[in-house]
Amino acid sequence: VTAGSVSVRSVEEIAGVVPDRTVSRLVQALQPNTRASVYDAVSRVVQDLIAEGWSATQLVSQLYEQILMDDSIDNPKKNRIVMSFSQTDKRLIDGSDEHLTILDLSLQIAGALAGS
Repeated sequence: VTAGSVSVRSVEEIAGVVPDRTVSRLVQALQPNTRASVYDAVSRVVQDLIAEGWSATQLVSQLYEQILMDDSIDNPKKNRIVMSFSQTDKRLIDGSDEHLTILDLSLQIAGALAGS
């Protein structure tokens, strides 16, 4: 960015929008594998996201958008996932721990994607 110019990315950064590649990293970790490796991968990514200071509410919003727009996920799985998002939203509004709440949501999504 040159002096005096404003990019979309700089406005998004100021607004607290999580970069797409960061959200994609979490979505990739949610993909079905063996249970242990999914937990380890998801836990690592969630820990990094929280350590980087991203807003849990913003992350949930962007993750919701990305999951809902994914045509490779069938509707019954999306229904389960949407219920998890509803519970997570309520927990965050009630002041729950962001790290644990995002980790729980992520593992619920991973479980739904795996069909368990």
